[in-house]
Amino acid sequence: MSSIAVLRTVAIFSVFAVGLIAGQMLAIGIANYAARGLSETSWTLRFQLENDLFAKTMPPFLIAPAIGLLALFFLAHDHSRWMFAAAAVLILIVLAITMAINVPINRQVQSWTAGAAPSTWMFTRDRWLRFHLARTVVGLMSFAITAIGLTSL
Repeated sequence: MSSIAVLRTVAIFSVFAVGLIAGQMLAIGIANYAARGLSETSWTLRFQLENDLFAKTMPPFLIAPAIGLLALFFLAHDHSRWMFAAAAVLILIVLAITMAINVPINRQVQSWTAGAAPSTWMFTRDRWLRFHLARTVVGLMSFAITAIGLTSL
């Protein structure tokens, strides 16, 4: 396989992976925004069930695009190299927000008993949602830059 074919394959994988993450974050954000009308018991149970699933599946899905984008930085030439570097930095920002803010909130909510959450549960819910929105916007920006970088190859 030629170096151009490898480059295009890695680029297509990266666009797909970053797009998948950005789309999933957008869907999660919309669903959680809609769930704001749920009672504390329903919201807590729903959040805990989703967190159980995403805690198992998300780490590799967040790391794979970062690896692909970093590989593209070394494989690509000219200005597309810097586009992939910028997209990689944005994905790393998504990871940082996730690990520094959202995961600790997830752990906090996991410790609650549905129906007996603290009186500040809505503040916690809304804080999680604000930071999820921030990482979604950053993830969508990474996707856009990655897609533009692919067209520049």
